[in-house]
Amino acid sequence: MNNMANKETAGLVLRPPADAAEWRAIHALRRRALFDDSPDYDENHPDDRDPDHRLLALFIDGRLLGTVRVDLSHPAWAAFRLVAIDPQRRGHGYGTEMLKLAENFIKEKGWRQVRLHAKPEAAGFYKRCGYHAVTWEEAARMPECVDMGKHL
Repeated sequence: MNNMANKETAGLVLRPPADAAEWRAIHALRRRALFDDSPDYDENHPDDRDPDHRLLALFIDGRLLGTVRVDLSHPAWAAFRLVAIDPQRRGHGYGTEMLKLAENFIKEKGWRQVRLHAKPEAAGFYKRCGYHAVTWEEAARMPECVDMGKHL
């Protein structure tokens, strides 16, 4: 990462949404970044409120930049789901930093492996972040996804 990216990523915070307005902003970001503004996106999906799942959002100076849901329901690995950076904010190192923060979050909780289903166009990004192809019995939402993982 260059010096400019380091300056741009200073002050990032990964935390749960604090209120209903932040939940709405996260849903809007997901819909825009992951679901192509599809009306099929379910803002009330029960997985977001499952007690073994943690919805986390990346902020800088109070501005929402990205989001990841961390699923802690498997005893051997955590899963990152619905990983998204605001499309207008991509290319500034925010995705890389969000992954690092999310990885630290799960390490603090005792997990040492993480898995995710990557869209094919994002697989190179994850590979640069240390992820590799894994065999995962869980089916992805989109069959073209690449199953990836990382040992922390």
